[in-house]
Amino acid sequence: MEEELKKVNDLFLDSKSQLEQCSIDLDEKQQRLEETSRHLEKTKEKLVEEEIVCSELSSAHESLYSAVGQLLSAVGESTGDVSGLHAKLDRKTKVEQHNMQMQQSFSQKMDGAFSSLQRSVQHYGHTGIHKTVGQLNKNEKKD
Repeated sequence: MEEELKKVNDLFLDSKSQLEQCSIDLDEKQQRLEETSRHLEKTKEKLVEEEIVCSELSSAHESLYSAVGQLLSAVGESTGDVSGLHAKLDRKTKVEQHNMQMQQSFSQKMDGAFSSLQRSVQHYGHTGIHKTVGQLNKNEKKD
């Protein structure tokens, strides 16, 4: 009987030891599970935050692309306007050059005409004076 009591006691001690070890293992696993759960919650929160940030970033990209499109359109219009302005300035410069040439040509023609007129007046003036003096002399002789 003592032997059986000893066997039962040994079995009890073994079972108790196994139970304590299982309790320790269970506590460790419970702590790891709680830690993993907290980590999972933090990861879920970060995921939600990243989804929000990604959504906002996507919205910002769309806005930027829209703004870039508008800017490119405005640049295209401005380039056309600048090209038209340059063309207009080129036409104006050509007109001014043509007007300057016409003015110089007219001035030269007028100078020539005035010179010719002056020569004619001078020639007529000399010829006319001689004729007038001659007529005066004739008229005086008649009187």
